[in-house]
Amino acid sequence: MISHKDFFDQVIVNIEKIAAGTSVAIVSSDGLVLHSNVKDETAESQLGSFSSVFLDEGKKIFSVPAANSTDSAKEDIQTTVTVGGKRVFVLTQLLNDAFLVILGEDKSKTNEFLKKSLEESDRLQAMIQKQEIAF
Repeated sequence: MISHKDFFDQVIVNIEKIAAGTSVAIVSSDGLVLHSNVKDETAESQLGSFSSVFLDEGKKIFSVPAANSTDSAKEDIQTTVTVGGKRVFVLTQLLNDAFLVILGEDKSKTNEFLKKSLEESDRLQAMIQKQEIAF
């Protein structure tokens, strides 16, 4: 069985392969950063706070049906994508109360970030079903 830390480390590495220097965090629905690659504690707290604003305000732009959705499984993966002048922000639900947050400096990578975040969510759900990780 894989530990939460090892899984989250793998997620971060997979996102960093798209664009080095991308800020990646696993954030609770309360905005608490559970794991991240952000070295500066202030920047990490700001990323968590920024994420909680999106969650609190309900700015979920669209829902993507889960690939292996069943009646007992979570029906939708909530995802928010915001593209600014230079940056992209992707927030994807991993679990009911945990979200993958990606803050990239290269907005041309938006589709890659979105695709990878959904793949990581699917991978986590498959691991939970196979009992390779427990939450």
